[in-house]
Amino acid sequence: MPLQSFLKTLGKNVSKARKERKLTQREVASLAKIPSRYLQRIEAGSVNMTLSTLLRLSLPLAVHPCDLMPKVGEWENKPFR
Repeated sequence: MPLQSFLKTLGKNVSKARKERKLTQREVASLAKIPSRYLQRIEAGSVNMTLSTLLRLSLPLAVHPCDLMPKVGEWENKPFR
């Protein structure tokens, strides 16, 4: 399913950005004001987060929100149904 593939890739991008900045999930979650368990689920690709959560995550990760989004070809690019 394309949405699941998209969410998995988005989660990997969040995890990669966090690790590049040498931050723990707990630190990022605290700075983004979300529960750490929710961040774990985001990184696992098992939750469809809101745009506002994406924006809040981008701040402590010091990246533009678009940089966390999967690029064309990084996920199963088929129409959503």
